[in-house]
Amino acid sequence: MDLITKNHIYGETHCWTFSIEWQTKGLPHIHVSIRLVEKIVLTQIEDIIKAELPDPEEDPRLFEIFKNNMIHGSCLLHNPHSPCMKDEKLAG
Repeated sequence: MDLITKNHIYGETHCWTFSIEWQTKGLPHIHVSIRLVEKIVLTQIEDIIKAELPDPEEDPRLFEIFKNNMIHGSCLLHNPHSPCMKDEKLAG
């Protein structure tokens, strides 16, 4: 958060809040809301917000960590072998 709020990588921050939740497998999940002093325009959003996987050829170990811990599809009856399931029940 210091990169955003103190180093102003997206511009000066007016206010911000966040909440950390712990997922079933013990990994953190964060929700962040940030209000900048200067408004950004719609065309800037894709330059600011990204969700990318590590390159599997550049860093195969990190790619496997993401693939095995950060990505899954449906749970419950749709996919009883999903990472969020244990003994065919929703874990946690």
